[in-house]
Amino acid sequence: LSTLVDGKSEKLSSFLMGISGGVVLSVVICSMAPEAVSYCSVPVVIIFAILGALAVELLHRVFPHMGHGHTEKNTDSKPAHSIKKNTSPLAQTGILLCLGVAIHNLPDGLAIGAGIEGNSTFGIVLAVLLLIHNIPEGLAMGIPLKLGGFSRWNVVLLTLLSGIPTVIGAILGAL
Repeated sequence: LSTLVDGKSEKLSSFLMGISGGVVLSVVICSMAPEAVSYCSVPVVIIFAILGALAVELLHRVFPHMGHGHTEKNTDSKPAHSIKKNTSPLAQTGILLCLGVAIHNLPDGLAIGAGIEGNSTFGIVLAVLLLIHNIPEGLAMGIPLKLGGFSRWNVVLLTLLSGIPTVIGAILGAL
């Protein structure tokens, strides 16, 4: 879906990114956080949410990018720090999102594999739910990549590559 977006339709791109962010945020707030609290205390959930935010910040520092209010540190026209000097800020954001989602997909795969091994019906339902959950994630990754100048095939390739940890996790979870 994100490969159909072009730079001419800022409203459509903004709308799809907003929907994508809203769906993911609502899943976290309305489903994941209450479920996590049912297994442990609120402070533990908050600590792990902070650790997750710190992990994203670490990714951001390891793979710095321009945009989102960042300013250049040098006087020439190239960014002082970027994933790739000739990559646009939107593409850099998409790459950063791909890395974050790839890391996020490993525990998804672990849950699917363990779920199928423990109760095949539960595992299959979980896999279908995570597949649906991956639609807004794919939009969140693909739109900045496409608007940042990546070809449709490269957008598809990068988003597919970010799913490989799910397969690895599923195998490990089943074991």
